Amino acid sequence: LAAARTRPNLTVRGGAPVDRVILDRGRAAGVRTADGEDVFGDRVIVSAGTYCTPPILLRSGLGPADELRALGIEPVLDLPGVGRNLADHPAVSVDVAYAGAGRPQRPFQLVATSHSARADEHRGPPDLQLIVGGPFDNRGATTGATFFVGGALLKPRSRGRVWLRSPDPLAAPRIDLGYFSHPADLPRLVEAVRRAWRAARAKPLGALSAGMVNVPDEDTDQAVEQFARAHVWTYHHPVGTCAMGSAPEAGAVVDAAGRVYGVDDLWVADASIMPDVPSANTHLPTLMLAERIAALLRGRLSPRE
Repeated sequence: LAAARTRPNLTVRGGAPVDRVILDRGRAAGVRTADGEDVFGDRVIVSAGTYCTPPILLRSGLGPADELRALGIEPVLDLPGVGRNLADHPAVSVDVAYAGAGRPQRPFQLVATSHSARADEHRGPPDLQLIVGGPFDNRGATTGATFFVGGALLKPRSRGRVWLRSPDPLAAPRIDLGYFSHPADLPRLVEAVRRAWRAARAKPLGALSAGMVNVPDEDTDQAVEQFARAHVWTYHHPVGTCAMGSAPEAGAVVDAAGRVYGVDDLWVADASIMPDVPSANTHLPTLMLAERIAALLRGRLSPRE
């Protein structure tokens, strides 16, 4: 924001978490902060992310009506998709002791994508990714420096959700990533773990290894499945909790321009509007969404474009 700091139409408020969107006769008129201050404007663009945008909408009365009533929130608009459809990339690492001398350096990562043997369509997006990073100087650890080879599932079918634990704007939401709730996901992640394990033992990575630190007990489906369940981590690529689509009754929250269904002058511009998780890391796709919605709001594009 450095280049924009001096603009008269820009105010940056730090330490001001948003409670809800102020709705007035079917339109967004502003926002209310957690300390009760009302800030008004001609339009509201919520960009709080996949985990925090749904709670703002829910506290505003936009979401599954029955769930809102159970929390004492009066529903304004029944939007069943708010907080649903959470998708994320699960990943599992094989950790390897580094044979060289540990030294402070920037972590270096490379990625490679591929199709699993169970991929529905090998001409479609790849559904697996391999990641390598390190070496890291684990000071105080008995293993010394380590590096990792990880396997990630890029096209999970499992879905989770985000929902309120209370109407309190300072209360963290509940999050269920839903990993492995679809039976097709764990076998494909097991395949990714096997590929990572094989890559860690093969040249040239094998020549850098001083022994495996964290690997499955044996190369059987059951052992690798247990390893994957025990060591799965989030790749921090959550999307989908305010999904873009054409049918609000089927779970869509925003239209093709990022406008919230049923409310005028209210947009969402963050990764929560992606209806499915991309077959890639999500930083650049999120920037693309922001640039596109900005162009739509400034009249440089029409929704058809």
